[in-house]
Amino acid sequence: MSEQTDVVWTAEEIVDTERVRRYGLVGGDSNAIHTDPEAAKAAGLPAPVAHGMLTAGIALGHATRWASENDLEMTGYDTRFVAPVYVIPGEPATLQLSAKRSKPDRLDISVAVVTDEGAKAVLRPLRVYLAPRGEQ
Repeated sequence: MSEQTDVVWTAEEIVDTERVRRYGLVGGDSNAIHTDPEAAKAAGLPAPVAHGMLTAGIALGHATRWASENDLEMTGYDTRFVAPVYVIPGEPATLQLSAKRSKPDRLDISVAVVTDEGAKAVLRPLRVYLAPRGEQ
């Protein structure tokens, strides 16, 4: 078992307007604040904002793959949304993800958006609970 400080996987994902639009169609949330700069500004946002669950879902997809490769399965997760991911048309956002095996039955995943000022956390933390495959 890895020590708490050991990173077990990292990833980088691009979130652009098209990905946000497709997620909204599938998820049933086509609110214009997610894709239209004018609608976002009218709602008091500086730019369109990606769906929070899109961001969490990206991280959970990576966690699911890692768990499967390690004969584990996810039994649950929790997180707190701490900052939006702004997606300006023509300027996709870059997410950096990193997972640590903090306990035998848990991954702690950091998710940050990269900006000109550096990386800023958007979820804190995303905790994924694990069990050996078949014991859930």
